Amino acid sequence: MIATTSTIDELITNQNPFAGHIVVRPQQIWGKSYPDVPSINSQASNAVFDAVEQIRKGKRETVGITITAEKGLGKSHLISRVRHRLETEGDALFIYMGKYDSLNQIKYQFLQAVASSLRAFGGQQVMQWQEIAAALINEAKNCNYTPQQYISNIYPNWC
Repeated sequence: MIATTSTIDELITNQNPFAGHIVVRPQQIWGKSYPDVPSINSQASNAVFDAVEQIRKGKRETVGITITAEKGLGKSHLISRVRHRLETEGDALFIYMGKYDSLNQIKYQFLQAVASSLRAFGGQQVMQWQEIAAALINEAKNCNYTPQQYISNIYPNWC
């Protein structure tokens, strides 16, 4: 099928999943309903998922990934895709750091991004810091409680 310019314009106007999402804000990356087209930047997201899988299999201990590109090339969509998949899988921590203003303050801005990310909700419907706390307590005490169990039952009884 050969599409005319007017047909293409009409499809973009009527079927654009990104309508209204020209500028992406950090809270949209953490949101539930951000649109995704998996074919956009799939090579980059697959590289991230492969790196995460290598860590899960013990082939790597850590990995750091930086995503850079010009404005409007889909970085935020890619990051949102990665975050949503990690949230669904439920066994990873996601830290999001948007652009930084000054290399002289990179450590401060990174720590701010970590603190902000830990306050975001993860895959278990609790904040990521609560997921980490539950995992640390479980490891230390050889338990297997969910963050929700600690929040609603166990922690109040400890107090």
